[in-house]
Amino acid sequence: MKSLLHLILLLMLVPFFSEAQDWPDLARYKDDNAKVAAPAPNENRVVFMGNSITDGWITKVPEFFSGKPYIDRGISGQTTPQMLIRFKPDVIDLHPKVVVILAGTNDIAGNTGPSTLEMIEDNLASMTMLAQAANIQVILSSVLPVYDYPWKPGLQPSEKIIALNKWIKNYALEHNCFYLDYFSSMVDDRNGMKAEYTVDGVHPNVAGYKIMGALAEKAIAVALQKSNAMADSQSPVIDHATVFVVDIKRSTQFYENIMQLQQIPNPFNDGKHIFFRIGPHSQLHVISGAKKIIPHDINIHLAFRVASLPDFIKHLDDLHIKYGDWIGEKKSQRRPDGVNQIYLQDPDGYWIEVNDDTF
Repeated sequence: MKSLLHLILLLMLVPFFSEAQDWPDLARYKDDNAKVAAPAPNENRVVFMGNSITDGWITKVPEFFSGKPYIDRGISGQTTPQMLIRFKPDVIDLHPKVVVILAGTNDIAGNTGPSTLEMIEDNLASMTMLAQAANIQVILSSVLPVYDYPWKPGLQPSEKIIALNKWIKNYALEHNCFYLDYFSSMVDDRNGMKAEYTVDGVHPNVAGYKIMGALAEKAIAVALQKSNAMADSQSPVIDHATVFVVDIKRSTQFYENIMQLQQIPNPFNDGKHIFFRIGPHSQLHVISGAKKIIPHDINIHLAFRVASLPDFIKHLDDLHIKYGDWIGEKKSQRRPDGVNQIYLQDPDGYWIEVNDDTF
């Protein structure tokens, strides 16, 4: 907390010291910020903080922002230390429920001098801390794929981008944030951006922004759901589910390898508890100690959703895992609302539904 207070004090003082040259370009949005009114009741305000990719978004695809409480605060060419300095006036003082941060590629390009991955990570972490201290939900975006920077060729940035994205994803999971993965949907076989999504290998074209917009909307919806739930103290939010198992090693292998869940640290460290992340802020607790496997009714089940049910079914087939519809036939079924689903059981007979819902 002391370090956070020091950081806030620094951000309050920086404008006075940087007034002569305005390195972070505080003037860019100064007048626009002054015109932004306080959020209306129930307004789901979102601020997009970033560089030229964010800056150009509202110009190339204005319909993404039109009619929505979205505020674009991208500045072309900027690096994370510049964004950190302007984070208070351009994000916090606008009182959004959610901030979407897309930053880091210009640091790797060296736009404001040499920058290590650790320096970028520190700045992203600092922006996150400031936002969370102001009760703003944070969406940390992956850096977009780049094979080479046109303005600074030969840096071979792709491996650094992959390493930074891995850190961003892990940091988001560990610090109550949301990870927005643009990279996986836009990368080509060279770890650069797919030609159909970019104008120069770095900046998206309209098609690229369409991909980003769809992904961003999903992440924003989840972040707003959490923000609005927290605002209503009478609305409980699911924290975890628990399964009581006979063989914890076998169950752990099932949930890691078959269900592909990520194991997370648990406070017990006794070999009898294993925790998995099953959502941005929910967990599955696997606890050993059951004396025998007992029958379970399919009506009582855990339910997961996947982006592609056919791909998940192929994954089960490759591993020779039994699955089926409600009556046990080896096929998927469709609910009245159009959602496709299958059922399988874990080693202790607990039923699991996997579907392709997109709510």
